[in-house]
Amino acid sequence: MVENGKKFMMKDSMRVTVGLIVIGLIGIISHIVKKIVKDQKIEKQEIMNMKSKSNYQKKSKQQSYEHYEYHQDQTNKEETVLLGGSIKMEERKLVELFGKRKEYKIKTLPFTIGKVETMVQLVLSDPSISRLHAKIFEDNGQLYLQDLNSLNGTFKNGIILEGNEEVLLEPDDEIMIGRLKFTYC
Repeated sequence: MVENGKKFMMKDSMRVTVGLIVIGLIGIISHIVKKIVKDQKIEKQEIMNMKSKSNYQKKSKQQSYEHYEYHQDQTNKEETVLLGGSIKMEERKLVELFGKRKEYKIKTLPFTIGKVETMVQLVLSDPSISRLHAKIFEDNGQLYLQDLNSLNGTFKNGIILEGNEEVLLEPDDEIMIGRLKFTYC
């Protein structure tokens, strides 16, 4: 009878051990699945960004060719035409949507935004703004907005940017930096 009791206790301890192993495996599998899903989301976003950037680069090249053709037609004039069709600096600005509706001209690029005066071109002293929050920069004649791993995020037209994500800026885009909203003009 004692032998049967020992066998029964061994079976119970084996069941507990197997149960613990299964629980551990489930935890590991769950972690792996979460990582795969996260990686897929990041990869999908990168593909969308690449497609978007590629489409705008194609448009930019087409505009450059049109600009070149215009220059060729005007060869008998003495004035030199700037190729590339870059937007004039004085035309670029962020307009605050609420409150005082302040206008912030984008005079130099890259144009960084944050709350540390010595590190940025646009100082926003709201507590929701990171020290170095976001930047606007130019690539192939187009302006892009990039979140700089800010704590409270940067949004373009209601969609949050991932850390270091770059998105094309177009006129009338709504930009949210922390909890402050702007329109890009």
